Amino acid sequence: MSPAAHALDRRLLELRSEHEALTTRLHDLEADATYARLLGGEGMSGATSDRLRPVHDRVAGLLPGLEHVGLVVDQVSAGRGGGMLTDDVATALFAQLNSPHIVLPAAPGGLTAHGLLAVVGEALVELQAAVAEVGEVWARFPGRFDEVRAEADRLASTAPELRTVAAAGAALDSLGDRAGADPLGAADDLTTVESALSTAAGAVEEMGRLRDVVQGAGRTLAELDELMGEGSEALVRSRVELREPQGLLDPVDPDVLSGERGLRPWLARLQALVAGGEFGLAAKGLESWTALADKSLAAATAIAEANTRPLQRRRELRELLRAARVKAGASGRAEDPLMSQLARRADEALAAPCCLVTAESEVGAYLVELRHTPTPAQAQRLEEGTEERTEMSA
Repeated sequence: MSPAAHALDRRLLELRSEHEALTTRLHDLEADATYARLLGGEGMSGATSDRLRPVHDRVAGLLPGLEHVGLVVDQVSAGRGGGMLTDDVATALFAQLNSPHIVLPAAPGGLTAHGLLAVVGEALVELQAAVAEVGEVWARFPGRFDEVRAEADRLASTAPELRTVAAAGAALDSLGDRAGADPLGAADDLTTVESALSTAAGAVEEMGRLRDVVQGAGRTLAELDELMGEGSEALVRSRVELREPQGLLDPVDPDVLSGERGLRPWLARLQALVAGGEFGLAAKGLESWTALADKSLAAATAIAEANTRPLQRRRELRELLRAARVKAGASGRAEDPLMSQLARRADEALAAPCCLVTAESEVGAYLVELRHTPTPAQAQRLEEGTEERTEMSA
């Protein structure tokens, strides 16, 4: 066999195999349920049509060329016959196969049989990929849709005031119907809704966090209000009950709490921002609010402690004197003239208005005397008192 005849036979075999393979793939595509659904019923629309229609039309425009290739292969095979070929006949037949004589609207420049099969193969790969993509979307869409719908319903019940959640719910109402004719577009829009709901979920979480911060701020206000009242009341009492008390502090200005720019109205405005979904502004404002509230709380605490400290010390001295008297009574020294005198002086020093310096001194003197060992006369009186109590009990 001449080299030209051998090359012709090899090319005929290649073209026939490629043609048969493409024909089989076309038959498989036409039998595909997704492809049939796309072409029948509602057909394609929207993004799905934009994606599939051009490549589908391209394949459809190349099909006459595919038929032409089949005819050319059959014609050359018939011209080839079964016998020996001269180089001239083989070369002519080979040139017939390889000439760019296939002219189509999709390939106006003309294509060879081999070139046409390659173009059809590429277009068919693209079409099959698009059909597979649609099939996957149709398979996954119902489950995805149900999950997104459930999340939208959850967020709608959790935060009905969020406009993004309401908009997502409205968008979902139309997506179910669109998925039939425009699955790709519906899937893209579902992704958009998912993203919006994810953002909304983050907003709901932030809203919850900020509401917790607002509640904590409310507790801080109550504590500050109590401390301010305690500090003011202690200041008044200290000035009434004590003589020239030391270390007293002026109370916190009430405007810090309730003035026009005070913490309470400021917190109300921040709470309104949280309710309105202005989380960024609310978070920044709450940070500033907390800084001022903490500073005010520290000042009110210091003032309350400073103004109650003298009163507390007076109470401590009175309790200390009371306990010492009980101890003196138990030891038989309560009626001792010196102890009685010291007790009376301590009582007078502790009476309002009380001078803490004097009270400290007088109570201290009573305690010092109480710690002294009783004199023989005191011991005798203690013993006689003990015997008298024993006889009375008998």
